[in-house]
Amino acid sequence: MESWILINKLIILIYVSSLSVKGNFNSLCSNYIVVISLLIYVIINVCKALASSRVHKLIFLCISVFVLLLCSYFVTPIFLILLPINFYEIFMGKIKFVYILSGLIMSVLIINDKIMIYEYLGSSLISLVAYYFILESERTIVKLTICNDSLKEKNYKLRAKLNDQIEYKKQIIYTSQLQERNNIAQEIHDKLGHSISGSLMQLEAAKLLVDKDSNKSKLIIQNITNVLREGMESIRFTLKNIKPEVEQLGINKLKLLVDEFKNKGKINAKLYYSNELDKITYIEWKVICDNIQEVFTNIIKYSQANNVKVNVEVLNTLIKVEIKDDGIGCLRIEKGLGLSGIEERTMNLNGKVIFDGYSGFSVIMLFPI
Repeated sequence: MESWILINKLIILIYVSSLSVKGNFNSLCSNYIVVISLLIYVIINVCKALASSRVHKLIFLCISVFVLLLCSYFVTPIFLILLPINFYEIFMGKIKFVYILSGLIMSVLIINDKIMIYEYLGSSLISLVAYYFILESERTIVKLTICNDSLKEKNYKLRAKLNDQIEYKKQIIYTSQLQERNNIAQEIHDKLGHSISGSLMQLEAAKLLVDKDSNKSKLIIQNITNVLREGMESIRFTLKNIKPEVEQLGINKLKLLVDEFKNKGKINAKLYYSNELDKITYIEWKVICDNIQEVFTNIIKYSQANNVKVNVEVLNTLIKVEIKDDGIGCLRIEKGLGLSGIEERTMNLNGKVIFDGYSGFSVIMLFPI
């Protein structure tokens, strides 16, 4: 705002200087006094612009008005043209525009030279309009600043809330893992523990009877064998129930990789897959996840991409995995350690890798079924 006021004053000052040079009005002293008076006015307003506090600015404005009144009386009435902009600076924002304008128009009555009335009124009107738009711009900037600060605060709260939700999600996962471990431990203790402890007691009894009553000892040993066999079946059943399917383990690990990539790289990533994932073996899932992890690292480092698509398709005779981004691409592909590692891991499973950097960058892995 300060700069716009100075520009407005500079324009009016140039106009006043031109009037003085033309000599359209009778001067009370020689031209060099006019120049000195204008310089004094300029110095006062520069000091006002450099002042830091509102009180100091107001003091310099009052001094400026006083100097203009003295110069208009003792030097030339031309200095009155500079008066309106100083009035606006002092009173604007504290009283209404109508009162200011009315006071300025009434002050025209003190001007003796009637020719000055038009210049004075023109200067007052121009200064009023300019100052009005300057104030409106300042109010708009203040409103936008407040709105921006409010949006920043809301964004901060949303981020904090999101972090809390992430922590809560992690806590739920950790608690679920602990609960699952506790259930497994309890089930093993209830079934396998009792079976083994009972079998040990019967074995001690069979040991004592083996010389005295061999038939009874054999019967006890047979019972122990049946109990242990049932215990082993129970363990197999328990492990079979708690162990996830290969496709569930693989696709969930892949989902986790995609989510971590989105959070880490700030890149939009989407995962697509077919419904016949059971044809993908455990070792193939491991290679797929390791290769995708390497591709994600390269995307963050080099691609400058905004979107990434991961697609896992199970076709009739092969498994197709494609990772494609919309980055800058690469017409000449140089296989470093990362790309060579992807190729080597895939070839170990009789697979094939296709690198394409024409439109973005894509990596296609093909595994035979």
